Amino acid sequence: MDGMPPLEVRHLEKTKRFGFHLKRLREGKGLSQQALADIANIGKTTVLRIENGRQSPTLEMLFSICEALEVPIVELMDYER
Repeated sequence: MDGMPPLEVRHLEKTKRFGFHLKRLREGKGLSQQALADIANIGKTTVLRIENGRQSPTLEMLFSICEALEVPIVELMDYER
């Protein structure tokens, strides 16, 4: 594992990439953060923190976000592209 950043750093990088992907999906659907929060029944601050990579969503949040965005979970989780 020499040359690799610590696990915490790798996790943070993935969390930020996921948040950026979520933001692109949300904006592609024409939804504001507040609209996504209302439809997914989560707080707007939570959406903001996820999109900024400062919070990881729970599994229940992921399912709610998928329903709100009308995308399958595999599309939501395909943030590495």
